[in-house]
Amino acid sequence: MKRRTLLKAGALSCAASLAPALRAAETYPSRPVKIVVGFGAGGNGDVTVRIVAEKLAQRLGQPFIVDNKPGAGGIVAAQQVLQSPADGYTLMLGASSNMAMTPTLFKDVPFDTARDFEAIGLLAKFGFLIVANPKVGIGSIQELIRAAKARPGTINIGSIAVGSSPNVGVELLKSVAGIDCVTVPFKSSGDVVAAVRSGAVDLALDTIPPLIPHVRSKALRAIAMTNSTRFPLLPDVPTVRESGLDYEMTSWNGLVAPKGVPDAILDRLNAELRVIVAIPDVIDKYATLGVIASASTRQEYRELIEREIVAWKKILEIAKVPKN
Repeated sequence: MKRRTLLKAGALSCAASLAPALRAAETYPSRPVKIVVGFGAGGNGDVTVRIVAEKLAQRLGQPFIVDNKPGAGGIVAAQQVLQSPADGYTLMLGASSNMAMTPTLFKDVPFDTARDFEAIGLLAKFGFLIVANPKVGIGSIQELIRAAKARPGTINIGSIAVGSSPNVGVELLKSVAGIDCVTVPFKSSGDVVAAVRSGAVDLALDTIPPLIPHVRSKALRAIAMTNSTRFPLLPDVPTVRESGLDYEMTSWNGLVAPKGVPDAILDRLNAELRVIVAIPDVIDKYATLGVIASASTRQEYRELIEREIVAWKKILEIAKVPKN
């Protein structure tokens, strides 16, 4: 009898402790939610998150506000998020760059992405586009290699911030191709586009959205795609692998939260994301950006982050990218 009483008391105590979290999930969100993006406006991460934020607001009845905080490969944004209450009202873009590359690229990172963040769910997977200023006279990967070997150290390639996927993509390309080019990092995709259009840099590697209008207007020349397949809206642009290099660069975006957010809230957000990325107009908008809408469970996304941390460590070693 005494043991039964103790078990009943324990069960009631457990239920009581869970009740506030369950009530919070039932009313969530009751006020605006902030999604912090550790990169500048206009890039793939920013655009893919904004599309989903709009749908989350429509479905959950509260604004989901995108707040760009670029700097240090996403470290600035991550620190801000980790200093916020773990209540589900501050979320973050969890990309392959800030979740998997930053921990291996930077010295003394003040957090552990696998330990300090809760995985909510995947949003998208995508590759990158390499472009050149037409005045440079480089129209293919092989022409880039020939020019770089003829004039070592004189050709420069722009990308967004050190530690971002495009930035590492440039370093990996240089390593695989065996060429000596100067990598020039910028704060945002808009800055990269402006630089390559003006001739401040010769080439650039970035996500498709900010580049494709300038390729279509012929202000920029598309050289190659970094992923395994051609982009349907640019069918004549080959992949780097098709161009003769054993090279592939893909990335992904998702949402994460600081550790400690109640599971009930995380589960609700994950369920919403899985519905949203299957909505036809979201799939279509993503497709025009060169992005594949991709859903996951929380566990699948967590496992992806853990695998990618290991994989990117190897990639950075191959690319000979020093720790910053």
